[in-house]
Amino acid sequence: GGGKVTVTAGGLVENAGKVLAQGGTAKGGNASLSGHAVMNVGTIDVGGAQGGTVNVNATNVMNSGQILATGEQGKGGSVAIVFANQYLDADSAVVNVSGQSEGGDIAITGGAGTSIYSSGTLDATSAIGVGGNITMLAGDIVLAAATLDASGMTGGGTIRVGGGWQGGEGLFEATTVYVNAFTTIDANAIGNGHGGSVVLWSTTKTTFAGNIQARGGANGGDGGKI
Repeated sequence: GGGKVTVTAGGLVENAGKVLAQGGTAKGGNASLSGHAVMNVGTIDVGGAQGGTVNVNATNVMNSGQILATGEQGKGGSVAIVFANQYLDADSAVVNVSGQSEGGDIAITGGAGTSIYSSGTLDATSAIGVGGNITMLAGDIVLAAATLDASGMTGGGTIRVGGGWQGGEGLFEATTVYVNAFTTIDANAIGNGHGGSVVLWSTTKTTFAGNIQARGGANGGDGGKI
């Protein structure tokens, strides 16, 4: 399988090149980046037959590159980004945990007083199985021309923005969520299967102008819940 790469600094951790812990025909490895600020403008790749794991822990995180934990034969991997102040991704940013048999997990999480501004692509799709999970939690969340996709051939996955279903599931709750008209959020079943679940939740104000889908499969299956 893939190896392990750990990058730690008290100040800025910037990846402008490639951080690789690929698994090839085995499971992808593990990449961990931590510092006061983590900036990715390059590629972090822990893909393999099954996706590996990427962990980012920082006060501020900026991503305009690619974070890949794809499962070329099995399940997609896991990308966990924990931040204490701000998460920002550009329209060029890609976080991909897609898996052939099952989508993986993306979690971008902050607590009280934190903010997310996202224009990138979060991909937890599955070509032949069920989509994975995408979770975005912070005090204030803005999705501006972002793409969140947890669709799967045999079933949609779960997308949570700002909290759990009806504010439950024990998850941190956003104060505000704003989703602009150029944002798409999909948890569709593509073939035969049930649509997934999409949650947009905040305690004060949710503004939504985008496009959400959690359709059942074209060849059968119930729609999901939004």
